Amino acid sequence: MLKCSNDLDVFFIAEAEIRFEFDLSCLYIDGYDIALSNTIDSRKKSRLICFKKANIEVIEIENELDDIICLGSGDITVIGLYRGFKCFENETVGSNFARILKTLDRVDFKKRVYIIGDFNIDMMKLLSPLKDDLLEWCDSHDMKLSEIGVTRARWVAGNLQESCLDYLLSNDDKFKLEKEMNVLSDHYILKLSCFQYNKVIREKIKVEVSNWNFDKVKANAFLSEYLETVPIMSTADVELIDYWIRAGLLKTLKEMVKVRTITCRNSNEVVTVKIVKLRNWKNKLQKNIARKRLLKIG
Repeated sequence: MLKCSNDLDVFFIAEAEIRFEFDLSCLYIDGYDIALSNTIDSRKKSRLICFKKANIEVIEIENELDDIICLGSGDITVIGLYRGFKCFENETVGSNFARILKTLDRVDFKKRVYIIGDFNIDMMKLLSPLKDDLLEWCDSHDMKLSEIGVTRARWVAGNLQESCLDYLLSNDDKFKLEKEMNVLSDHYILKLSCFQYNKVIREKIKVEVSNWNFDKVKANAFLSEYLETVPIMSTADVELIDYWIRAGLLKTLKEMVKVRTITCRNSNEVVTVKIVKLRNWKNKLQKNIARKRLLKIG
């Protein structure tokens, strides 16, 4: 299930077994459109069905062999996937999964991509060739696999069998993944909540800010000018020394450093990284001068 707003936007059902002669009218839900994986011709059925809102479009990725449904809305691409156990003739499990990954290569990964579904690859197993192939594919596409523990639980001959077959692949971290118990299946329901980026439109307000332009100022030259500007004082009055240092700095700045005016969008952008560096440089210089002067006075 996918949730981008307060309502449910998309939900996928795997192992649906929708045959080509099936009447879909009994499945319609008010406010949602139905999309099927494009395997009717090759498999005579679709094992993945999707219910989506009308504003979410289906993206064709030229696949007629696998149960994959690709959807898009704005900068978000959501893909539902079901990997069944049965392969075509002259096909191995490895080559079948390799074809699925090759199909996913067609996705536009410049967008926020979420691939969710039943991969039928148990992440709880330590040794699994398909698991290694999937993780390697994720690394090559900057995708992260997010799993939340057991997603399938069933009793077999009095023993509880647990596995992690359903999970999420994503190249983004603006989401929340949850699971819920499903009384109609031995698989848990995965619930994905995506968070839309809010585009902040800033009105350009002209704010003129004057600051010192230190681009062409040499530290040694500035220090020499300052030492010539400030007379030697013999006093232990801290307030007088502070005033003396500040006045000397201000006079040196006016003589050596040009004042420039910059235009910012708003007052919050006045303190830029460069200005912070210049301020820190000024404070460090002021401390060094004060320390040298006090040593001379002492």
